[in-house]
Order: sequence, then C-alpha cells, then structure tokens
Amino acid sequence: MPYDPILVQPMREELTRLGVQELRTAEEVDTALGKPTGSTMVVVNSVCGCAAANARPAVALAMQNDICPEQVVTVFAGQDLEATEQARTYFVGVNPSSPSIALQKDGELVFMLERHQIEGRAAEQIAQDLSQAFDQFCGDEQVETEPTLENGNAPMIAFTDAAADRIRSFIAEDEGAELSVRVAIPNPSPVSPEYEMSLIEETEKKLDDETFHTDGFDVVVDPESAKILFGTTVAWVENLEGSGFQFDNPNIKPIGSQPLAGPLVERVQRVLDERINPGVATHGGTVSLVDVRDNVVYLQMGGGCQGCGMASVTLTQGIRQALFEAIPEIVDIQDVTDHSAGTDPYFSSDE
Repeated sequence: MPYDPILVQPMREELTRLGVQELRTAEEVDTALGKPTGSTMVVVNSVCGCAAANARPAVALAMQNDICPEQVVTVFAGQDLEATEQARTYFVGVNPSSPSIALQKDGELVFMLERHQIEGRAAEQIAQDLSQAFDQFCGDEQVETEPTLENGNAPMIAFTDAAADRIRSFIAEDEGAELSVRVAIPNPSPVSPEYEMSLIEETEKKLDDETFHTDGFDVVVDPESAKILFGTTVAWVENLEGSGFQFDNPNIKPIGSQPLAGPLVERVQRVLDERINPGVATHGGTVSLVDVRDNVVYLQMGGGCQGCGMASVTLTQGIRQALFEAIPEIVDIQDVTDHSAGTDPYFSSDE
C-alpha cells in the first residue's frame, strides 16, 4: 500500500523546491530517461529517516557544484509505485533500493549511489561523491536554478510575496541609503536552529560574502551560512503569538521531523522499553525516543519526569549509562524535553 500522501509531501518538496522534476507515471519516466543524449540525475526518494534524511540535503549541496547534470528528476519509492518500478528498469545491473541516486549519460547508467552507500553518511560526504560524478560525466551542462548567487555556485534563497513586501517596506523607511539584506544562520542546531536577518549598508559587506539580487533587493550571505541555506524559503507569518520571518530550510531537519527507522533506532527503543521505562514508570514517568541522528540519541521525558528537579540526574546516572553500556556506538544522548511545561513532576524543582 502506498504511503500517506500527506506524510510524504514535505519530503517531496525538499527536492521540488530545488527545481527537481517529479516523475509520477511510467510514461513520464520514459520521456525523461529515454533521451539518447545529455546527462540526467535520478533521485529515488523515500521516507527512510536514516538514509533519505541525508540524501535530500546532499542533492541540494551537490547542485551547488560548478558542473551539474542537464536534467534532475525524482521518483518516490513507496508512493509512485509505477514510476519507481519503471525508473529502476534503467538501472541495469543494480539491485532495487531506496533511497538511491543514479546518473545517466547519453542514455547509459554511469554512476549509482545505492542505499547502503548513503545510510549512515553525512550529507556533505554524499554530496562530495555526487559532485565528483558530475565533474567526471556531465561536462559543461548546467542545471538552471533561479535565483542564485552571482557566481552560480551558492545557495538560492526564496522569499514569499509577503516576506519580500515586508523587506522592501523596511528598506524604504531609510530613504537614500543603499541597503542590502544579510541572512545568516549562526547556530544550525537541529534542536533549535537560529537565523539572523538584518539590513546592512554597502560598507558592511565583506570580501568573501556571496550576493544575489531578487525581489527588488540584494541578499548577502556569508560563506558558512551559504553552505546551509541552499533551497531555504523565507516567509512572513502573522498569528496570535505575533509576527515575524519564518525559515523553511530543507538542509536542517528539526529533531523528530522524520520517521524513525533503522537498526540503531530499534536497539535504542528496545533498551528504553526493557530497561529504562519500567524503572521511571514507578515515578509516573516515561522516556520517549524522538530521533537518532549521526549516532546522537534525542530523548523526551514525560509524565513525572517532565519538569522533575531530578531529571538531569535520571538522565546522567540512569538513562545515559544504560544506553552507553548497551549500544557503545552512541556518541551522545540529549534531552530535548521542555521541562518548563511539566505539570506533575515527581520532584518539583524547588524541593
């Protein structure tokens, strides 16, 4: 049975916002992949949190390469069943897996990253493999993306109409000044990423800044932020909590935003179920697995553990010890609980 379309839509949009063309039918696949000339990258997308969660950002990073395929397309395994099956007929000699990324040159498969070559690797590592393949097989062909930075090698940041209107209004308030918009991400933490956006004068630009023009104003990005902001959409939102700019960044997956899957997830869950939760349940508490990323385990406490004054002791002396002993490859364990929201702690923080 295909996956729920609502579940997979955000995963589709991570690629389509980059200009990647979706293929939903076998006919569309044949039209795109049956071309006798040119280069095409095919991304077999999937819901897999332990592999596809890094594959999609890797595609975004690789598309910053100086040399790119002429055409970039995608099918979604587990959703577009017919299209995925047809696409795999072009991957001669390769066992089906998802996610996977293929590169065609003049109708022939010349490069392939299978799931086992993606899983457990950082997006930057996967992107490096793709970029090297582009350099080897794609010649001078380029993927057109708008808008890009002036050197064609930096991230594209899109602004919604409301966001662009708001920025132009801020610039207009300072008549006579030549102002640009600086966008930065000083803290890209997946737990709580921090973005900064400010108006700067020409004298505040730095030599290594990247600049592009869009929506009637210049956008300035420092080199480190540029690596992480490719494909980001900036929106202006207004609600009961207030108003402000909101960043939708496909390169940073908030903790818990992807389905939990994979051997390490299963092992962590087993320790929680068999060793940790039976103990904290005696205090009315629970410990839930939120995410596992780059061998870092993210946990959330509930019930009597949420807001408990002894929560840090429970994490340090109980949970961390049990998980590290059972699963040595874990590199860190982080508590992402909002303890200020606890309503029934076993020990109040002032005890």
